[in-house]
Amino acid sequence: MTDKAFSTRALAERWDCTEAHIRGMIRGGAIKAFRLGTLWRIKLEEVERIECGSSNTEEHGALSGMTEKQPAARPFVPRTVPLLNSASKAS
Repeated sequence: MTDKAFSTRALAERWDCTEAHIRGMIRGGAIKAFRLGTLWRIKLEEVERIECGSSNTEEHGALSGMTEKQPAARPFVPRTVPLLNSASKAS
């Protein structure tokens, strides 16, 4: 067993995503992580579990993008733009 752990930045670079995405996966339970003061760390074993596609989602939660809680789409609200009347165009 190794004691190697990734920071959110190092893991984001490895997975080519943002640190915010990694933190969101931690908050959502998709990644098991631990804190060192205010910093998050993710063990190498956890990273390998996710990269290998372990199907043990009951214990660790679903992977990002596969969670049941999806934010509701915002309704489309068209912008209204005032039209110029023909009298204004003539000037």
